[in-house]
Amino acid sequence: MDARIFFRQAVSLAREGYDVHVVGYHPEDSRIEGIQVHAVGRYKNRLFNKILPSFIFPFKILPLKADIYHFHDPDLIPCGMFLALSGKNVVMDVHEDFKAVLVTKRKYIPKILRGPASRIVDFIEKRAAGLFSGIVVVSEEIAGKFKDHNENTVLVRNFPPIDWYKASGGEPVTDAFTVIYTGGISSVRGCWQILDGFERFKKKCPAARLKMIGGFNKAEEEAQFRERARQIGSVDVSGMLPWSDVVREQSSAQVGILITFFQKDSVREAYPMKLFEYLSAGIPVVISRKPFFEMMLAEGRFGIMVDGDNPEEIAAALYNLYMNENKRKEMGFSGRAYVRNNYSWENEFKNLSSLYERILKNPSC
Repeated sequence: MDARIFFRQAVSLAREGYDVHVVGYHPEDSRIEGIQVHAVGRYKNRLFNKILPSFIFPFKILPLKADIYHFHDPDLIPCGMFLALSGKNVVMDVHEDFKAVLVTKRKYIPKILRGPASRIVDFIEKRAAGLFSGIVVVSEEIAGKFKDHNENTVLVRNFPPIDWYKASGGEPVTDAFTVIYTGGISSVRGCWQILDGFERFKKKCPAARLKMIGGFNKAEEEAQFRERARQIGSVDVSGMLPWSDVVREQSSAQVGILITFFQKDSVREAYPMKLFEYLSAGIPVVISRKPFFEMMLAEGRFGIMVDGDNPEEIAAALYNLYMNENKRKEMGFSGRAYVRNNYSWENEFKNLSSLYERILKNPSC
């Protein structure tokens, strides 16, 4: 299950006293963190997974007789419209600009159809928005798209729940000095530069380890990366892990690393979740030089900025932090305070909680 849906929203709502049920893709019906999970199976055929949920989910969710139905998948818009027209309180959660996603990421749609499909989806999204009791969005840009169609549009950014991390952070579980990277592993996210920088750093610190946690988009690049990591040694490439395991690994590392080569501005670039997760874990960060990061680093004093294309700079920054335990602790403490005050899920959740309260007090909103 998606971490935003379950570990952030569902768990937080349950802790506020809501009886939360999650209906989604899961191996079996379960009760987790006090939340009832109603499992829906996936189909091998991708098209079936896109079309059938709107027909299957109503039979799963209507018997629950919920006060609020909150859906996240744009494929469920028809289901949401059906519920809203039936007099139910429905909240649509928009994680990204689906119109743009259809054009750039939905490879199973023929190129010639992506443009028309994106315009149709954009039209349906906006018209459907007016039927719903509320809209939850992850960025100001997306909020602007929906506010004219639903005044009950609220911004709930996908920042990490800082209280899930150990208060101290950076406590080693072994004698090794561990550098951690979490997130998608690709060239645009600096995976090769991270390896090269770590290789140089390891020559000065043989006991160091690099943990890379995340998935690959390209099988060929994954094979090449794993072979290069094997040659360097002391590099663990673990693939995708449950979010609770990622939290534990981040909290036991000494340094987080974030190198990015995204050229276009985007929500993912401006607010990279891995950065806020590192800071929540109380560890300093070696981060590539970007204007937005420079502003944050000046305010938060949580790490060292480097030229992401220069492995020597990356190695030097890692060695600097390795040699200065007090600096690591100061930066980790400063970063944790910075993210708690500015970029924590606990602050964002207040907007979601207020939306639910408004809907329950005034179901027609």
